Amino acid sequence: MAITASAANAARVGEVGADVVVDDRTQDFEGLLDGFDVVFDDRGGKALEEALGVLGVVGRSSASPGRLTPISPASWA
Repeated sequence: MAITASAANAARVGEVGADVVVDDRTQDFEGLLDGFDVVFDDRGGKALEEALGVLGVVGRSSASPGRLTPISPASWA
C-alpha cells in the first residue's frame, strides 16, 4: 500500500500500514509508483488525473468530490 502525505505526516501513515510513503509536495508519485490495482482519491482534478497514471492494466479508481463533511443522521429527516 502506498500513500501520499506531507513529510510531517509520513511517520503517521507508516504507522497505519503504508509500505511506501510519497511526499506529495516534493515527489512525483507518478514516477515512483506503477501497477496498482486500486486508487482512492479525495482531491479530484489534477490529483485524480495523476493518480490514474499509476493504475495497472485492470486497475480501478474511486474518487470523492473533495473532503467529506460528517452529517448528523438527525438532519436527514
